Amino acid sequence: MTSTAAPALAAGATITLLLALNIVLALTPKSLKDRLFVGFGVDAVLAIFTLGPFALALSLPQTRAGGWLAWLIVPGATALGYLLLWCVLDELIRGKHGVFSIRKRWIRSDGWLRYALGWSILLAVPVFWTVRIAEIIVYPALNIAWGLPKLRTRDYIALSRHKTQGLVGADYIFCLYCEWMTGLWSLGTEMLRNLESMWCPLRFGRADQCDRCTAVFPDIAEWADPAEGMAGVERFFDLYYEGRPMGERTHLGARGEDSSSH
Repeated sequence: MTSTAAPALAAGATITLLLALNIVLALTPKSLKDRLFVGFGVDAVLAIFTLGPFALALSLPQTRAGGWLAWLIVPGATALGYLLLWCVLDELIRGKHGVFSIRKRWIRSDGWLRYALGWSILLAVPVFWTVRIAEIIVYPALNIAWGLPKLRTRDYIALSRHKTQGLVGADYIFCLYCEWMTGLWSLGTEMLRNLESMWCPLRFGRADQCDRCTAVFPDIAEWADPAEGMAGVERFFDLYYEGRPMGERTHLGARGEDSSSH
C-alpha cells in the first residue's frame, strides 16, 4: 500500500466506524438518553465526537507507518472530517426547511471564511479534556487528604440542549460541546474556590485583581488582607473554621450561617 493511500484509509475506516456508533446512539431510547446525558455519561458521549476519531486514527497501522507527519495530520484531519460529515448528514436527516440555523446566519452575516475559522475552537478540546481528567483524579484525592467539600459531577455537567426543537448539524454539535465545556469549567472553578478558601485564603495585593475575580470567587471579599500578614490568615481560620482540621470544617456553602454566630 502506498504512503498516500494510508491516510485516506485511516480517515475512511474511522469515519465509517464512528458513523455506525452514532447511529446506535441516535436509536437509544429517550428515557435512557436522559439518564446518560448527566455526569460521566456526558463525558462518554462527548468522547465519541471529540476523542473517538482521533484515537482510532492513531491506532491504525497506516497512520503509524506514515511517519511523524502522518501522526500530526491524519488524526486531526480525520476528527475534523468526521464532525463535518456528521453535521452534513444530520442536517439532511433531521433538518427541516424554514427552521432557524445559527450556522446559516453566521455565514450570511460574516462569510464562509470567518465561519471556517470558528472551527478553530476544536483546538481547545485537548485543554478541556486535560482539565476534566484533573477534576476526576486530583480533586477526589484532595477530598480524601484534606477533606475538601464533595462535589457531584452531575450537578455541573449535564446536557439538555439536545432537546431543543430544530437544533441540528453544526449548531447541535457546537451547542453540546459548549454546554459540556461550560459545565466542566464551572465545576473546576468551584473546586478551585474550595481549595483557595480552605488552603490559602489570602486576598491579592492588587485591588483591581480582586475586583475582577470576585464574580467567580465570591469568597475573596472575606479572605485575609495581605497587609495584615500571616496573622490575618490565622484570624481567618479561627473565625470561619474555628481552628479545625480540613476534614472537620464546614462546607463553604454553609460558612455564612456559621459566621453569623461569631
